[in-house]
Amino acid sequence: MLSITFVRHGNTDANQQRILQGQTDTVLNERGHRQAALVGERFANQPFDKMYCSDLVRCKQTAQAIQDNNHQDTPITYLSSLRERGFGALSGQPLKHLFSESYRQNINADDHVKAHGGETEQEFATRVIDGYVAVVKEAVEAKYRHILIVTHGGPLRSLCLWWTTRLSPAYDYNGDVDRLQRGHHGNTGVTKVRLDQGDPMQGVVELFSCLDHLKSLGSIDEKDMPPSV
Repeated sequence: MLSITFVRHGNTDANQQRILQGQTDTVLNERGHRQAALVGERFANQPFDKMYCSDLVRCKQTAQAIQDNNHQDTPITYLSSLRERGFGALSGQPLKHLFSESYRQNINADDHVKAHGGETEQEFATRVIDGYVAVVKEAVEAKYRHILIVTHGGPLRSLCLWWTTRLSPAYDYNGDVDRLQRGHHGNTGVTKVRLDQGDPMQGVVELFSCLDHLKSLGSIDEKDMPPSV
């Protein structure tokens, strides 16, 4: 059996401003560092055989906060396959700009992103899923029992959609399936998956976007969560 814990990175100023971060190397803000420290405390007594992390700074900072809490000896690999969606020249623009310009030019958002050097939703999802499958394959071959993946909201959303549509009912979830399908994670939201046979195509979602470790920061409403960009 292989258990996988996923964590979205902590909050950034671009998150708060609804800016297309994409693969721009933004950093955690003060709240993001606090969130990362709290998720680190949550995992302090949870052993991981290995950590995998997006190679962008906001994820590296989140992973470092986890390592600082009793995981200094846990090996970590940084992967470009776990990066957020690439938005090309649109990176740094407000999220609403993507949709208003697509509407003005009478083209869909995917075509607009592609025209500016970014990834289509399908290209992005394929890259993320291939990366996930490769991580699982490595973990199974190494006989790991529990790994941690630190990534972004977009990759997590793509994986949730994959689990609940293309692979359904191969991924089981005893919870709000509609919420899981939307796949919207709060900053440092924790999701856990169990692969009983070590097969990335079949598993059980045991926990989805849990934010219990952030209770000391106040209540969190899903509609206030920063978008996955």
